[in-house]
Amino acid sequence: YGPITIMIGRFLPVVRTFAPFFAGVVQMPYRLFIFYSTIGAFVWVFSLCWLGFYLGKQIQAHQLDEYLTPIVIVIVVVLLCPTLYHLLKDKIKKKSQERIPKMGVLVLLRHGQSQWNLENRFTGFHDVELSPLGQEEAVRAGQQIAEAGIVFDVVFTSTLKRAAMTAELALNAAGQGDQVARMIRHDDLRERDYGDLTGLNKDETKTKYGEEQVHIWRRSYDVQPPGGESLKDVVENRVRPYYTETIKPLVDAGQNVMIAAHGNSLRALLIVLGENTPENINETEIPTGSPLVLEFDNCKVVAKYYLHEKLAA
Repeated sequence: YGPITIMIGRFLPVVRTFAPFFAGVVQMPYRLFIFYSTIGAFVWVFSLCWLGFYLGKQIQAHQLDEYLTPIVIVIVVVLLCPTLYHLLKDKIKKKSQERIPKMGVLVLLRHGQSQWNLENRFTGFHDVELSPLGQEEAVRAGQQIAEAGIVFDVVFTSTLKRAAMTAELALNAAGQGDQVARMIRHDDLRERDYGDLTGLNKDETKTKYGEEQVHIWRRSYDVQPPGGESLKDVVENRVRPYYTETIKPLVDAGQNVMIAAHGNSLRALLIVLGENTPENINETEIPTGSPLVLEFDNCKVVAKYYLHEKLAA
């Protein structure tokens, strides 16, 4: 019984190591898979030992001494296999991970048209509803996601309801409504704070302060509107730290991630990702309710496109 105990003790850790993978393959609960695998390991080990005893008796009975050495070698190899596995598993795992490309997509979705977008007002941190058109845009975005076959592992959104509602409508339309309850909301993904400009009509503000000044407030990288944030503030104080610490590890691991946020927080993210620079970001305008897809391969962006253009091609 000594060899039996040794073999079972060595093989059970192997069963536990591979159980999560094979349980997923056969679509069986993990604990149930462990139970059946353990029974299987006992049966296999006892069968092997019985075979060894049987062959030993046959060798003694028929004086087949020439077979003794190969049989002993086979049994020793079988006993050593788990030990060799434990010695080499880290190296094997590392090599396997290096060979497997980590591919995933990051979908940036600016919220659908809000009521203040419709009224041409500076919105910023003010929490407004989606307009009827904005709701339609969110649903259409979800339909495009479904048509493209993108299934998300994690969804992030800001704490402002226009972004959260866009994410919810899009996920439901994409057939991924189960993600809604698990959405991660965070203040760092909110729109840029427009300060004293919040609530003002953009055309009226141009008349009051001059079109050039309003353009500088809206599109310059490091100039703050009165009492508000510059785009640089959004990049360095909020979006870069949050993306680097929370979202990037998921993207680097090859997961599919959606971020439903705002025009300026998403433009800030494009700078963080290296897709734009502070010098040319003013040329980028992200349309409402239109999924922007970035494909990753081994942590690098290999493709960028608006989903509706890809589907229409």
